[in-house]
Amino acid sequence: MTVHPEPASTHRPLGYMPQLDSLRAIAVLGVFAAHFLSHTSIWGVYVNTGDLGVKLFFVLSGFLITSILLSAKDKIHNRRTTRRQVIVNFYLRRYLRLTPAYFLYITLGLFMLPGFSQHFIWFLFYLQNFLFAAKPETFSVYMPHFWTLAIEEQFYLVMPCIVILVPKPWLLPASILLVCAGPLFRILGMVSGFTEFQVALMLPSQFDTLGMGVLLAVLIARFGHDSRRIRTLLRTTVSLGVPGACLAIYSAHVKAWPLGTFVAMNFFLGCTFVWVIWRAAAGFHGIVGRVLEWSPLVYLGRISYGLYVYHFNVHGLLREHLLPRLGLSIPDSELARYALFAAVAIVLASCSWHFFEQPLNRLKDRFPYANPRPQEG
Repeated sequence: MTVHPEPASTHRPLGYMPQLDSLRAIAVLGVFAAHFLSHTSIWGVYVNTGDLGVKLFFVLSGFLITSILLSAKDKIHNRRTTRRQVIVNFYLRRYLRLTPAYFLYITLGLFMLPGFSQHFIWFLFYLQNFLFAAKPETFSVYMPHFWTLAIEEQFYLVMPCIVILVPKPWLLPASILLVCAGPLFRILGMVSGFTEFQVALMLPSQFDTLGMGVLLAVLIARFGHDSRRIRTLLRTTVSLGVPGACLAIYSAHVKAWPLGTFVAMNFFLGCTFVWVIWRAAAGFHGIVGRVLEWSPLVYLGRISYGLYVYHFNVHGLLREHLLPRLGLSIPDSELARYALFAAVAIVLASCSWHFFEQPLNRLKDRFPYANPRPQEG
């Protein structure tokens, strides 16, 4: 019997996927829980919801950015654009989307954080993860949540060159190597004498979560979203990822096998989240689909970047400035505190999005990945 291989699919441009916005919202709400609550646990087991949210962001970023670049790569093949236009405009579009809120925040830090001016240059060039690794004492003082933004910006710097310049047949093995590089880097970092903290702050340490998203985008471009191969692979992946992630979370809670937990955690979380993203990209059905398409949740996902940027200092803003002027104090209830802090963060992020970020973001239409098709006639 002859087995005919599945035909490779032509990559289609990304359409809007509202459920992915909701995943962003869920990720940032997990980060809120880590920063706004004194303790987050499930059935008595400590769960770092902030770490889970960040890793979900990383897998999402890898998937979306690679999908965009693969679509642009097809346009290069069809002679509708050039490598130079795609790479340059990719950087310009990312700059317009990500830097306004970020630069506003670090500029305010010059006036509000004593001593921040000495380290401003690191943040200006998205190198704060190196600052935190070299001087760990600065991490808790100067915008610690921005280490992830440094990771993502460095990732965006290298990905266009990889996706656009690497020949298509090599993208799949390159993606697999990227996933494997994450755990390997963490092992090498630890045996070289660096701390978990220092190793985790480096871009290669996050290659498996970012790479899972890259790999998903490459597989979909090659075989199609509903390919039997992808379905089988991702079902196997999530079957490995969920129990592995649960075991790693429990091991971290009881402080058992710390090196193995540190090395394996990202990988198992990536295995789990890549399946979730694959399903959400096509659209979950039933109650899960209705939740992920609930308009308030989708909206929070749309402004999730601002939520992440602005949320960290909400506690200090309320405690030291706003509430004392109103004769009020921070609520004792964990739930009330979370609701209050989240509400203020949402107001700040919404104002930033509608009046500052979105108007600048519209300028990206001036930098298309491909030239318009010539009109016939």
